[in-house]
Amino acid sequence: LEYLAAGFTVEDVWRDVVAVNLAERAAEPVDTSDYETAIHRSRTRIALVTASDELRDILDKPFAAWRVFLHPSQHKVAYRASYSGPAQVTGGPGTGKTVVALHRVRHLLRHLRDGDRILLTTYTNALVAALRSGLADLVEDELLRDRVDIMTVDAFAGRVAATSRRPLRGDEEQARWGQAARATGFTGTAQFLAQEYKHVILAQNLRTCEEYEAAERKGRGSALSVRSRSLVWRTVEEFTSRLAADGLRTYLGTCAEAADLLEASNPNYRHVVVDEAQDLHPAQWRLLRAAAPARPDDLFLAGDPHQRIYDTKVSLKAIGIKVTGRSTKMRRNYRSTHEILSWSTALLHGRPFAELADDSHHETLLGYRSALHGQGPETYAAPSQGAELEALVTRVRGWLDSGM
Repeated sequence: LEYLAAGFTVEDVWRDVVAVNLAERAAEPVDTSDYETAIHRSRTRIALVTASDELRDILDKPFAAWRVFLHPSQHKVAYRASYSGPAQVTGGPGTGKTVVALHRVRHLLRHLRDGDRILLTTYTNALVAALRSGLADLVEDELLRDRVDIMTVDAFAGRVAATSRRPLRGDEEQARWGQAARATGFTGTAQFLAQEYKHVILAQNLRTCEEYEAAERKGRGSALSVRSRSLVWRTVEEFTSRLAADGLRTYLGTCAEAADLLEASNPNYRHVVVDEAQDLHPAQWRLLRAAAPARPDDLFLAGDPHQRIYDTKVSLKAIGIKVTGRSTKMRRNYRSTHEILSWSTALLHGRPFAELADDSHHETLLGYRSALHGQGPETYAAPSQGAELEALVTRVRGWLDSGM
């Protein structure tokens, strides 16, 4: 694949393979039986090829086949026999975290006991669809796949809570906070209340006004006196009670409720595997912690804190998920060429634009690297956003017209 990315043909690759084989055989006779045994045991990573047409057939496989391919360093993490507790895989974009998570599910499926189930979860429906497709590529046995529940964390919370209450839409929540504020006489904004509820009360799992009055509020931007906190707490109670009376709920509130239910009963799953874990809220983490009993291989987490979309930062240790000694960082990028990776990571470092034209002398930036090579990014300076979009459309149309 690296040869092809660099512009070589399949025939070029084949000629090099033959040349290397001939050179090795001429240098020292070998006992091929050991190779045959190794190949027989490594069908997922080794293919016997005797002609260039066979090599082309392998490389022409649908992209889905390569999407679930594991590099040996990833294989070691995904197929480790067992972890003594929660395990975590982190890494930048394109380092294969999701692929590792899917293979981990495959490994766990092979060792499930009767009645055991696996929860494979993430935070959006689009990602759920991608995980479902990827697992189907990896596990052909439909009965085995049926032992994996694939859903968002919010969908799992709704299932556990078994509630018929409708979740609030974004525009409704602001209006509801406004109603609660008017009822209690709180003069702050609806946005402030929503953020306080999310980032302080739910995040710290505060259950009483006294706990809230004593809680730290780092990062909230403004101090609150004890009297003000008492009013905020009454407003939150007004908000939640009105929702319950009207058959409504918030997603995070449902997660907190579901976590309480699981903690008071038996966990639902033997294993929980989480993809894109960086965007989950503490209330969601408490739910997932309660979904599987604390024992070896209970939680397997894949994510990248630097790709966080939402404004939630979580200390896993603070909510009872300890990954110390069981954390792996992926540093090899399989999605982008070295030239693209170097150029874009340099932008993240604030390098002057003029210095980004030729970064070929850098073998690594921010600890990430790529073995793929190609042309460097082409830049275009536009005088306005509209002109930038027009230039982009023109370029993409040109690609399409040329058959790309």
